[in-house]
Amino acid sequence: MLLRMGQRHRLAPILPVLSMIDRRRTLHREALAANPAWPAIPMVNVIEQCAVQRRPVGAFARLWDGIERKLAQRAAKTAALPA
Repeated sequence: MLLRMGQRHRLAPILPVLSMIDRRRTLHREALAANPAWPAIPMVNVIEQCAVQRRPVGAFARLWDGIERKLAQRAAKTAALPA
C-alpha cells in the first residue's frame, strides 16, 4: 500500500506477459517453460497487423480475459482480508 498525505492508496497490480515469443529461440522456449502460467503472445505477422488495422486479434482477447480473471481473483482475496 502506498501512503500519501494521510490517505491509503493501493497500487495497481502488475501482471507478467511474455510478448513477441518466438518458439524457435532457446531463450524464449526456456522462459515459457519456466513460467507456464504467464500469458504469451507469439511473434507473428497477424499481431503486427492488428496495429495497422487497428483491430484486436484473438491472442489479445485471450490475454485480456486472463488479466480480467486475475484481477477479479485479487479483488476477491483483498475483499476477504480484515479491514
